[in-house]
Amino acid sequence: MYRRTFFVVFIYVLFSATLVMAQISTTPPEVTAKIKEMGKNLSLEIIGATAKLYVPLHGNVDRSGVKATKDEQYGPEERHRLDVYAPSEKVSSPMPILVFVIGGGFVVGNKSMPGTPFYDNIGFYFAKRGILTIISNYRLAPKHKWPAGTEDVAGALTWVRKNGEKFGGDTNRIFVMGYSAGGAHVASYIFQEEFQLKEGDGLSGAILMSGIYDPARYPAPAYYGEDKSKYPSMAPINYVDGRKIPLFIIFAEFDPYFLEGQTSDLFQALCQRDKACPTIKQLIGHNHVSQVFHIGTSDESIGPDILEFIRTRGPLSK
Repeated sequence: MYRRTFFVVFIYVLFSATLVMAQISTTPPEVTAKIKEMGKNLSLEIIGATAKLYVPLHGNVDRSGVKATKDEQYGPEERHRLDVYAPSEKVSSPMPILVFVIGGGFVVGNKSMPGTPFYDNIGFYFAKRGILTIISNYRLAPKHKWPAGTEDVAGALTWVRKNGEKFGGDTNRIFVMGYSAGGAHVASYIFQEEFQLKEGDGLSGAILMSGIYDPARYPAPAYYGEDKSKYPSMAPINYVDGRKIPLFIIFAEFDPYFLEGQTSDLFQALCQRDKACPTIKQLIGHNHVSQVFHIGTSDESIGPDILEFIRTRGPLSK
């Protein structure tokens, strides 16, 4: 079924999508070969092995010119924390704001992984290029079930709307980016009106990276519960007729098979909704985690494309 669905989405891409083609990768060939060897497998071992490949590539990255403000509290619980990355020097005009919502299979994950440059690499990369960047934690399953993650996206956006200006951000030009489980939370927020800020959230666009958009296709009872009859009401893909904002969909060549259907089905639903397709890009040579681990290295597989997506909705700050 996934193979058939993926073929259909490929046809859609060829004929009607805004397909991002350029990909500049200077990743050492031995790293690329090992990623290919891992294939579409996803496990703690694969995540750890991929991290070991990319940690050295961040060793000589220049992170000067960026100030990181850690552990800002956006809600009452310990997991309600976010990190803020901003240029050290004052900018000439308010910056667009990127809120990055981390992955972790709904049950693990941290905005800053001890002993690694991840996900700090996201913050430094975009802040260095004139974007106020927020990396946000959220409550985890199994203690906190659906829709806790989506509620926490709303909580983080509330904080950004109230505090973004003091860090130099334009709170009327916010972009939210969700990766993996974070993609599920972001998709629920942008499509399901019941979770959106009633007073306005300033969103100018959203970026969905290898997310989970239909829990019926993803075995995550720790977050969605055991009652599968409730899954349709929890699935962002069933709410695409709600809010319409500019979208950029990203997925990796070596995403696990179960995620291929997630991305392609959402893409098709959006194409049918708008009679035109959103921007989409497949990251060739990357697996589920290297697509975020590589950002900030000399591999420019996706960073410039995200910058362009933001830039086309207003200039970047200097």
